[in-house]
Amino acid sequence: MLCGACSGAGVPVAPEALVAAFRARYVDPSCWTVHPDTVPALERLAAYRHVVVSNHVPELPALVSALGLAPYLHGVVTSAAVGWEKPNPRMYAAARAAAGDPDEVWMVGDNPVADVAGAEAAGIRAILVRGEGVGLVDAAGVIVGEPGIRSAAYRAPN
Repeated sequence: MLCGACSGAGVPVAPEALVAAFRARYVDPSCWTVHPDTVPALERLAAYRHVVVSNHVPELPALVSALGLAPYLHGVVTSAAVGWEKPNPRMYAAARAAAGDPDEVWMVGDNPVADVAGAEAAGIRAILVRGEGVGLVDAAGVIVGEPGIRSAAYRAPN
């Protein structure tokens, strides 16, 4: 698709070189940033086991580590490694297993279908962040039951 777009735009490029350059850039930690509220939210929820659940490349665990998040996590489950993408319920089962199959499970994500609807379909409580001004610290407040925290982003599973 990328090669076709370049060709259609009249940009001469060797497909293999383009794909290799794109992939190298995509997994380069210097091309990624961590939202400023990520570490404070993870620290606030230190009593919980955290697992990144993502429709992403196999290099995601190394990328997460290079971004400094590994000390806060108990695992990284990526679709490229397990063979399923969110919202497939098997993706959530893999994440739950990576967390040690805890009794209390939450999904916090920014995609209403893959993160929220998928988790809810798997019987997991979900919080939508980044929309309507709800951040990760807000989500942490909902999870710990802090009074006065906006909980509009939280919906109990059906």
